[in-house]
Amino acid sequence: MLTALSQEVASVMTIQRVGVVGFGQMGSGIAQICAQAGLDTVVREVEQSLVDKGFQRTRKRHAAAFAGRRRSPTSRTATW
Repeated sequence: MLTALSQEVASVMTIQRVGVVGFGQMGSGIAQICAQAGLDTVVREVEQSLVDKGFQRTRKRHAAAFAGRRRSPTSRTATW
């Protein structure tokens, strides 16, 4: 339950940048959703190979969203 002070602070704060630690299955999904929402998104991972795998997962999910026509072609270019 939020206190009166935390409710006041929450009402004036907006999220502008998101940091994601790890770019595995969960981290890549979180980073993708945040980036698609227009947030400045930063990802940290321990090895470049893991970053590459995370981007592969993200691209695959992104392509699948358009293959099933869940998103419009204009939003595809806007978010990627």
